[in-house]
Amino acid sequence: IGFTLLSDPESEVIRKFGILNDSIAETHQFFGIPHPGQYLVDENGVVQAKFFEQNYRDRFTTGLVMVRQLGADLGAPRTETETDHLTVSSWASDQVLVGGNRVALVLDIDFKDKMHVYAPGVEGYIPVNWELEEVTGLTTYAPTYPQSEMLHLPAIEETVPVYEGSVRFLAEVKIGQKKQVTHLLNEFGELTVRGKLRYQPIGFELLPKK
Repeated sequence: IGFTLLSDPESEVIRKFGILNDSIAETHQFFGIPHPGQYLVDENGVVQAKFFEQNYRDRFTTGLVMVRQLGADLGAPRTETETDHLTVSSWASDQVLVGGNRVALVLDIDFKDKMHVYAPGVEGYIPVNWELEEVTGLTTYAPTYPQSEMLHLPAIEETVPVYEGSVRFLAEVKIGQKKQVTHLLNEFGELTVRGKLRYQPIGFELLPKK
């Protein structure tokens, strides 16, 4: 490790931060450890976000923090899928994982020219929905969606929330311990997470003519 670590044998700093893991008995050899977590601090020393877990074996990865809080593009390998309406580039925040890691899965979506999809919150239509397959050994969390735009559709005299241009959807997955995920790995030790993206496109014919 090429940076300085704080030695806190009596857990004094841990207690001052209020992050002592009190789920561990005082008689246990691990008593005194903190809840595993990270603080994201800006250049002025102000905490912008914090990421903590209850179980000492669980960790938010640094890749997840960079993607979720900073919108980072980490140059990870991508899988690209194209339909008549959009192109989806899917990737993960981390390529090497251990049990307990909580990572980000990303969909970067580029909508084709003059194409929109209904966003979450729309009524009477099918909103875009990203659903991850639930399997034993993985904990999946509901995706987060960006702020949508309101679009007026003269053909049906309605104003609805939509996405257009380029958007990013983010979901998180926590990896189980080794014995919990062995059945999910291929012969190379690789893990595939499957999911479905459902949407209802809005074509140019519903937009005002110029």
